[in-house]
Amino acid sequence: MQPWALAAGPLTDLFGRKFLLITDAAIYAAGAVLSAVTVDAGMLLASRTLIGLAIGADSAIATAYIAEFAPRSRRGQLSII
Repeated sequence: MQPWALAAGPLTDLFGRKFLLITDAAIYAAGAVLSAVTVDAGMLLASRTLIGLAIGADSAIATAYIAEFAPRSRRGQLSII
């Protein structure tokens, strides 16, 4: 598990899930744009690392967000997906 995923839990308590999901989407977008305009291997590695950090945070944040809004009968099923 990535350290960013471990830090995402306390950050969601502090800032809220919706705010962090929007921030996470912005990190995805920045990583994608940087990947598209990369000029050398170092920049590509940095942009892909940024996307990896967003994936790690998303795994912690989105699961809790889905479970919060899912019907009680489907929470476990949707969280596993």
